[in-house]
Amino acid sequence: MLFQRFLDDRRGSVLPLLALAAIPLTGLIGASVDYSRAAAIQTSMQAAVDSTALAMAKNASSQNAQQLQASASAYFNALFTRTDAAPPTVSVS
Repeated sequence: MLFQRFLDDRRGSVLPLLALAAIPLTGLIGASVDYSRAAAIQTSMQAAVDSTALAMAKNASSQNAQQLQASASAYFNALFTRTDAAPPTVSVS
């Protein structure tokens, strides 16, 4: 009897729906923050890789493989300065 009266009562029914909607909304906000940080890191890393590739292509004929590897690593690490991402290993071929 009491349960049926509770189900039939329509006053204040927005609050439980809002509480239930807050759970996925919080998850979506967290996912969007993570995605935007990852996209910013990817953009920064891609710009550093492109610039390193162009700079090393200019010096590739005058350096041996070890010198090219060392200069590419130094050049990339100077450009990619994001502290929120682990620096990747640079490999030149």
